[in-house]
Amino acid sequence: MDAYATERVELLRGPNAFLYGEADLGGSNNQMTKRGRFTQNSTKARMMVASYDLLRGEYDLNRIVVKDKLAVRFTGVQSKNRSWIDFVRREYRGLYGAVTYRPFRSTMISLMAEHSKTTSVNSQGLFLDQFSRAANTNVAASGGYVYLPATGTMFRSQGTGRVNSTGSGTTIVDPSVFHKEWQFNGPNATYKNYYDTVTIDVEQHFGRNLHFQLTGNFYEQKTDSWGASSRNVYQDRNRTLPNGTPNPYFNELYLEYFRTRQTHGGIVKDIRLAGIYVLETSWMRQQIGATVQQHRDVPGHWKPTWGEYLLTSNPAWVGTVTPLVQTTAQYTANRTAFTNNRFMRRYYLKDGNGAQLTGDLGPVPGVSGWYPDLGNAVPAAGEQLLRRFYTPSISLGASGSYFQKHLFTLVGFRRDQFNMKTFYGAPRPLEKTWIVDQLPSLNPDPFVHYEVDGTNMGVVLRLNESFAVTYNRAKSFRISLGEGNNTFVVGDDGLAVKQSIPRGEGQDMSARLSLFKGRLEATVTRYRNYTPNARLAPAPAVPIRDEVQAIFPTTFLATGQDYQTTTTTG
Repeated sequence: MDAYATERVELLRGPNAFLYGEADLGGSNNQMTKRGRFTQNSTKARMMVASYDLLRGEYDLNRIVVKDKLAVRFTGVQSKNRSWIDFVRREYRGLYGAVTYRPFRSTMISLMAEHSKTTSVNSQGLFLDQFSRAANTNVAASGGYVYLPATGTMFRSQGTGRVNSTGSGTTIVDPSVFHKEWQFNGPNATYKNYYDTVTIDVEQHFGRNLHFQLTGNFYEQKTDSWGASSRNVYQDRNRTLPNGTPNPYFNELYLEYFRTRQTHGGIVKDIRLAGIYVLETSWMRQQIGATVQQHRDVPGHWKPTWGEYLLTSNPAWVGTVTPLVQTTAQYTANRTAFTNNRFMRRYYLKDGNGAQLTGDLGPVPGVSGWYPDLGNAVPAAGEQLLRRFYTPSISLGASGSYFQKHLFTLVGFRRDQFNMKTFYGAPRPLEKTWIVDQLPSLNPDPFVHYEVDGTNMGVVLRLNESFAVTYNRAKSFRISLGEGNNTFVVGDDGLAVKQSIPRGEGQDMSARLSLFKGRLEATVTRYRNYTPNARLAPAPAVPIRDEVQAIFPTTFLATGQDYQTTTTTG
């Protein structure tokens, strides 16, 4: 997210930290986008020039159309830059508009919309050592079919006596071995991220004490990413090529990958109603807040995910495929066949990473083609035909001050539900064809439902201008672990046990001393935070695991994983 449309960022703690979003013990941040302002007309422009050809321009315009009634805001940005890494670049373009309408003194309506485009060539990341050890391993069937862009040579990787080097698997840091500027995805391996948002916000005030806000949001994202499947660097320890001729690259370092292309995105719709009531007496001021909200998310898993593979019609293809899958076994067999026929592009470091070698996105005519990425990105559990989340929630909280601001209290409660529906299918193994057929055997539990509660309470006692003590206790959760992971455990009664929803509970006590009008301050804090359901993998030795499994056949997890409580104090 680019900050060109951001007005301000708020840091929230206490009940406010989770009345409007998922809870964290440390609080949360709230980002406010720009709105039309009734104060004055303004025009701002900013230009930024920096190293690596960074050129960025921003424009911010505010106009009062009708005094105290209607104001409009428009801001835009365009940014381009390169990098010290070969071929890496980024172009960003964004347009944002806001209309603020005040039909009555106590009513405010804001409409905001944004359109953004990002096009970049990204770094592959750090490259890994798979050559520094003396031992070799036999090339597996998944080694695929190798293509050398530098020479046009092609051969099947697996064969009698064919080996791969081994290494530590750690990052290569020696620039004499691997130049830090190198990137082998090439100049055309772009990542595109386009998104559009529309938000409407209505505020209604009843006197000084009662306030309501209704917010609705629509968000759509579209991504298109060209990538590569590996960052491992090997040493070619095969003295000959598979046809028996001498290997001209014997003992040379290389990396290899097969190209991928993933399209993704999704649509999100949100609506929220919030209310605040301010209760004031001669000795107390209490702000009571409540919210009701609904979140709907439809990730774009149904969109194509491609990989470059040897053509199924090519004589070098090994194995068979089932065009129309009827069983899970057929689907698994298709995935295995495509894994063994990956079209691996190999680049020897001595040839460099020039655009003439790495710029080709494929396929190679008559040899390779784009297929559903069954050997890589398409999961063993099946391709998602549909995944949809509904997460309604309610919350209630209060923040009060008493006795001329000598005592402060916080209290909050939030309940969230998680409803997810998912259907899986099997992509047809056809070139340049994306058809996913639903497979009932891949859908044992298409619907998931559970709910969790979170609470927060605290007190601050300010004895005078110099000294104050505090106490805070919270129970938080993270219901949407990742993109709707099905991370619950079914209990004996058939109900979902909330073990695997990440939760955090804790309490802290602190004292603060401030002297010389705040110029000198000392704070001491005692805290105890714990996660009651941290998932750990102690990995006991196999004989011990087998023995314990025999003693506790129904309650011991043979994988060595279990849910434990972890505690942090200080």
